[in-house]
Amino acid sequence: MTHQSINKGYLIPMAVTAALGFLALGYSLAYYNAFTDIMYKKYAEKGQQVVQDKNIFNSLVSGVVPFGAIFGSVMIGLIVDKGRRFSLLVVASVLMAATLLSLVFNFYALVLGRLCMGICIGCYATLCPLYISEISPPELSGLLGVFTQMGACTGAFIAFSVPFIMPLSESSEVSEQNQGFSVDSHNWRMIFGLPFMIGLAQLLLLTLVFKHETPLFYLKKRDKSNYAKIMKLIYVGWKPDTDIELAEIKEVNRLIELKEASRDESMSCNRSLLESQNSKAGRKSPPGYKKALLIGSALSIMQQLTGIGCVVFFSNEIFIVGRTGFDAAYSARVGTLLVGVVGFLGTGLSIPLQKFFGRVTFIQFSEIIICISLTLSGVCACMGSQFGIIIFTLIFIFMFNFGIGQAMWAYCPEILDSRGCSIVALLNMICCCIFGIFTNLAFKYLTAQGVYFGLAAIQVFTITFVWAFVKETKGKTKQECEQLYAIKN
Repeated sequence: MTHQSINKGYLIPMAVTAALGFLALGYSLAYYNAFTDIMYKKYAEKGQQVVQDKNIFNSLVSGVVPFGAIFGSVMIGLIVDKGRRFSLLVVASVLMAATLLSLVFNFYALVLGRLCMGICIGCYATLCPLYISEISPPELSGLLGVFTQMGACTGAFIAFSVPFIMPLSESSEVSEQNQGFSVDSHNWRMIFGLPFMIGLAQLLLLTLVFKHETPLFYLKKRDKSNYAKIMKLIYVGWKPDTDIELAEIKEVNRLIELKEASRDESMSCNRSLLESQNSKAGRKSPPGYKKALLIGSALSIMQQLTGIGCVVFFSNEIFIVGRTGFDAAYSARVGTLLVGVVGFLGTGLSIPLQKFFGRVTFIQFSEIIICISLTLSGVCACMGSQFGIIIFTLIFIFMFNFGIGQAMWAYCPEILDSRGCSIVALLNMICCCIFGIFTNLAFKYLTAQGVYFGLAAIQVFTITFVWAFVKETKGKTKQECEQLYAIKN
């Protein structure tokens, strides 16, 4: 096949359109953080809070999003094989409807709407990296693979910026409970409604501009006509070389048949997904696929075991220790904004370096710095230095987004098919939900230093695991990556 040049003017916006799903993911997980007190007070004044305890009220409203994401990462398997673009269109439509439901001032509508938003997030966690991986030429796979994490960081940054555009209370006394927000403000609907605009933008772009599925999807369906159309859009002056083209199609189809034959075995670690597949008896799994699935699943869990969930769900609390009233409110706002800015910068810095380093290098380097920053955070906790904890927390956030945060989402779609990616996303969302539920208890019973030192010990294991078992994908085609763990060194 003769590729004259990559049409970056088409390909990059195409990848950005898919990454809008991670923009919604990052935003939806973080934006309620600024409303934990004000929303409860709004519902309490109207007598509609349903749940009397404020902590339980906020735990339900906050935790229902990652909880829904668990189901979304499973449910996406029902439609992903009908088309990656088609699936994105469906998820974007559901996201818009769920957002509108969450704007209704009713506790049950709020919870149900955010639950459906969580389901969409779980779908995006599988779909977006898979879609970008399948449209990425080897020359741009590093750059385009970062777009998902950049989307998530941008979404979180916007969410963390929310407190700076919310009105302060007109009262001269700003209590610790309302954190400086005006109870009479209705701006919350504007903030809660942003995912609708994200879904609408993605829906319009996929409908009007990017009208084709991925090249690999067309190869799987043996649709040579549409395959040629999308290749001509991705590559300037693309012309098929008949002999090479037929050989490539034959090879891709052989890999697809092997992967389809492996469905039973690869799904054995997820019964709910296995029941939806009717694989043919007597077939064997492709060499190395089970190992690739285990590697991807381990990386997904280890990404969350860095402790990133502690910061995402409880960024306010980290910055208000020892402060009260307006001082606490302002410190929380500045702190959460810093988290967003630092995360955005970390991901942004990794983009130009993708040309020189592979996924494994990013993971290893970031894990070493994360381990050091967590250890030093534990030391600062022992010394009672809150300032030190804040500094090393920001370093941690930077390195997470620079390394394992973006690299994991790019690496797994390179070595796994859609069902493998679904399992990886499922495990990630389960761990995210667990952190959201148990972080407070961990800090209470293990103390801050115990949590920090424990997480640092886990990073030592992660570094060793990656060094021993994870193979590099840089410079390899999609087909070569999918066979990576079948090759014996």
